[in-house]
Amino acid sequence: MTPEPQSAVVVPAILGVGLIFTLMTLAYDAIHRLLARRRFERRPEVEGNAAGELVIGGRQAAAADRTGLRSRWTYLVVGAVCLGLGIYLTIGAWANFFGATWWSENIAWIAVLVQVAAFGFGAVGVYSLAIGLRYGRPPIWARPALARTALGQVPHRKPRRAVGVRPARVERLRLLGTHHVTDRLAFGARLVAVVWSLVAMSTFMLLAARGQIPQAEGGTSVESMLAQPLQIGLLVIIAIGLLLGWRWEAQGAVVLAVGGAALGVVASVQYPPEVAVAVSLIFFAPAFLHWLAWQRDRGMVHIGVLFVVTAALVGSVWFGADQVYDRYFGPMHPESQMVALPDSPVQWVWAGGTSSSETTVVARLGTSHDRVRVGLAKTSDLSGAQFSPVAAVNEDDHFVVRASFQELQSNTVYHYAVEVDGKLDMVRAGKLRTFPGRAADFTVAFSVGARTGSNGSVFDAIREVNPLAYLQLGDFHYANIDYDDQDLFRDALDLSLSTTSQSALYRSTSTSYVWDDHDFSGNNSNGT
Repeated sequence: MTPEPQSAVVVPAILGVGLIFTLMTLAYDAIHRLLARRRFERRPEVEGNAAGELVIGGRQAAAADRTGLRSRWTYLVVGAVCLGLGIYLTIGAWANFFGATWWSENIAWIAVLVQVAAFGFGAVGVYSLAIGLRYGRPPIWARPALARTALGQVPHRKPRRAVGVRPARVERLRLLGTHHVTDRLAFGARLVAVVWSLVAMSTFMLLAARGQIPQAEGGTSVESMLAQPLQIGLLVIIAIGLLLGWRWEAQGAVVLAVGGAALGVVASVQYPPEVAVAVSLIFFAPAFLHWLAWQRDRGMVHIGVLFVVTAALVGSVWFGADQVYDRYFGPMHPESQMVALPDSPVQWVWAGGTSSSETTVVARLGTSHDRVRVGLAKTSDLSGAQFSPVAAVNEDDHFVVRASFQELQSNTVYHYAVEVDGKLDMVRAGKLRTFPGRAADFTVAFSVGARTGSNGSVFDAIREVNPLAYLQLGDFHYANIDYDDQDLFRDALDLSLSTTSQSALYRSTSTSYVWDDHDFSGNNSNGT
């Protein structure tokens, strides 16, 4: 899991926008393919029919012509249903999301989407009722809807043509100007999509099976027992999309988009950001190629409308992806408001193995150093401190220094810090209290389970009770590492020990750490 929630939602947000775009294009295309006609034939035929009636029969004949209209009852029923639904959704949005429940502020974005849908239904209802009530002579402001939307229909007959009059040819604006994507180019795009997808799927499966894809910092968020079948299932969906796309470009594109988007969401929490972005783009490219082949006979207006709608949805999709990430992978409680410490040679430090007369301090540095030791004293400025033996830290030791102290006084507060090349690092200095050597009153805090790299305020609350010791009873993180790679375990520990709130807690008391399944492998792992 990456430590930055905002960066982790980039992939699902981008793919969510693409998925919405593809779903909308599919919805437009599927309806009119079932009717065996292209939707952009409606406007020129309806308006051409009206122009022909006006030329041949005059204004009276043109006004009486109902070519392109559906039945009157269709408009009345659709209008009443859509208008009622729009009103119902509006009332529900305001009643349910604004003041009715205490948690409504967290999902107010849903209310916005519901209100947008309500406006759409209301608009369709108003147009339909106006056309139905003034059937045959719809209001001027409603006539464009008949020619440009499914409220009208393509004429089943052609208008009478006067002798010697030839119908005018209507030129449509296309996405690529006056030229359009040819059938040959469309065939090439689909062929490239197939080859591209087959190579990508086989390569991905091979690398994933061998565990050769770099894992996210601190390990993975999805267990391998779940991740591998999930990835295989999504690859099967992508393969189905390829088969569909060879016959139906739009349907194949949406299935490819669904598979690519889902795989991108999994990759965004399973792999580092750069790998997740690469996986997402690689598997989303075939959907785009099929979309390119599909739009070859679509007009520029169609593409422009979809682009505007998609751009308007970007903000809500981003916010929604962020909420999903926070709900399932973010903190279970509010983030700590502590100010992060400045950089110093020491990355993290904590103490444990404490008794009434001894303790051990362990610290990790950022780079190699020749002279490192730990100082321990009863004063916060470490005056008169006793020091551990000087040692060199390097990559072979993973930049970790360990120092043990004996013959300490019981029930006494000690301060410690790491000295690096003759200079004490007071930025990440810590303290502890040795245990009483007799009966005494004291506080012990304990917990179990924390999300990898959590910077939650709960750690501040534990620190504020000033416990004699903090007992971590297992699942120090949920990295779900089941690869034989010690570096992944070190990364997971480094990520948690370095967060602001956890680091402050560990520097304020002694810690006792008990392992559970996630601490040495994946979920539900055991000694075997």
